Amino acid sequence: MLQDPRRRALIQILLVLLTAVTLLMSGAELRTGQSALAQLDLAGWLAGLPYALALFSFITVHEFGHFLTARYHRVRTTWPFYLPLYLPGFFNIGTLGAVIMLREQPWSTRKYFDIGIAGPLAGFVVSIGLLIYGFSHLPDPDAYILELHPEYVEQFGGVPDVDTMRAFQAEEGFPSLWIGTNLLYEFFARVIPADPGRVPPPFEMMHYPFLFTGFLTLFFTALNLLPVGQLDGGHVIYGMFGRQRAGVVARITLGVLLLVGGTGLVDWQQPGPSTIFAWLLYLPLLYYVSKPVLRLHRTQDRLLAVLGFCVLQGLLKLGFPAWNPQGLWLIYSLMLVRVVKLDHPPAYYEARVSPSRQALGWLAILIFVLSITPAPLTLEGMPPADWRAEWQELLGWLWG
Repeated sequence: MLQDPRRRALIQILLVLLTAVTLLMSGAELRTGQSALAQLDLAGWLAGLPYALALFSFITVHEFGHFLTARYHRVRTTWPFYLPLYLPGFFNIGTLGAVIMLREQPWSTRKYFDIGIAGPLAGFVVSIGLLIYGFSHLPDPDAYILELHPEYVEQFGGVPDVDTMRAFQAEEGFPSLWIGTNLLYEFFARVIPADPGRVPPPFEMMHYPFLFTGFLTLFFTALNLLPVGQLDGGHVIYGMFGRQRAGVVARITLGVLLLVGGTGLVDWQQPGPSTIFAWLLYLPLLYYVSKPVLRLHRTQDRLLAVLGFCVLQGLLKLGFPAWNPQGLWLIYSLMLVRVVKLDHPPAYYEARVSPSRQALGWLAILIFVLSITPAPLTLEGMPPADWRAEWQELLGWLWG
């Protein structure tokens, strides 16, 4: 169906319109705290416009960075396919981004590098603009946040700070969603606002459209810059260091993601049935990826690799017991192995890129470091698990 240019253009236009709608719906929900499907009037929908425009602009600039660079190098490619997403009742951001598809293989390393790096660099400029604007136009939190959470006045006497909210959640077992952070966000939060007291706490940041989209777009840029396979970062590392070294870097990257995700998935301090179930998911995943990552084929070698990795992870948790990243990195790791693949395909003409492009490559690596976060979204305030009760519940279920 996508071979027909007219049908493909129609689908792309439809996806653009649907993405605009889902972004508007998600922005309205994030700003007002009300469902865009059932409870919002026209003013409520319009409240989602800043979020929708900000995130749509980033996606468009990023993808057209790839698209225009590919056209400059005369590499045939599709126009961007926007990916709308709206899940009623879930935390929504309104989109999965957008993709373009190369319709022919770039024949040189330089073309791969240019096409790969153009999107993140272009999108990064938008992210910086969003954060600068957001931090320089912070509203009064007593008027802005309390409009959404009037109960804070009775509970805390105003908008609570991080320590107050954590203490309240620990006492009441009242979970809430906290947005992560990164080095660049923290830097701007300290140098731009004239009144630091207006910077929102992480459990309210999703209501600030420019700050939230600034953070989201930096995180999406970092995901694209992971140096694996045909991700943007994979193109960059391939151009800078060659295919063999790029493969080594990709495997190290995947190992780090597995280490981070496994630490977030497996509860080392509260043993119980949930921990066992987590291990039953985690160990087969490690065994599966040991073949493409380490190029091991014998069963005993792969089992030893899994054991060694678990020992390393245990030592890491002992050394940093308070570190609690997210298990979602395991899902992303599986996607990298199954969909993206670890090794970059060879170009017809392979050569290291020029010194000026090497400098841009190091800039992209710096952007990745400044933009990445191991825990983009966390659910804070969950009551601690009682592993004895979990065991009793499991045994009761087994015995009927």
